[in-house]
Amino acid sequence: MNSSEMDQQDRNQIIQAIQNGRKIEAIKIYRECTGNNLLEAKNFIEGLTEELREQNPESIPENNSGCGTAALICFICPALSLFYLLIS
Repeated sequence: MNSSEMDQQDRNQIIQAIQNGRKIEAIKIYRECTGNNLLEAKNFIEGLTEELREQNPESIPENNSGCGTAALICFICPALSLFYLLIS
């Protein structure tokens, strides 16, 4: 089965997962529906994500690199260390 043979309910589930920022779930659903391998599923989901983003940019979350979390950790660790030194 290929993407053109997916039923509308499966496609809607995939779109909803993409809109909720859950690409891995979307890939899993696609693979279960089509039997395609991981690379084909990843490529399909990435293409669909871009297509949806072009149609309605607000509905698709941006790809985040995770730098914010690293920066937050780099800030919190020294702050907690300083706090610990001040109270001991």
